[in-house]
Amino acid sequence: MYGSFNVTAIALYVFGIAVQVPFMEESFFHGPWASLLGGADVSWMVGLVATALAYYLLAPTNGSRSPRRAPAGATASE
Repeated sequence: MYGSFNVTAIALYVFGIAVQVPFMEESFFHGPWASLLGGADVSWMVGLVATALAYYLLAPTNGSRSPRRAPAGATASE
């Protein structure tokens, strides 16, 4: 529906940012896990994996986002 927000996706976006912070290695911030990893900035990898897994677990499974079935050869105006 146009104009609506996917609250789950927005919450997981914020979760993805928050989960990256301990793994950040920047000039202005050194995360505790990044320091343990020898200064490697692996925040983007951790954020990608954690957010993807969380979205997979929390995504709707009722088929509301799946394409609607249409007869073969049907056009948009039918």
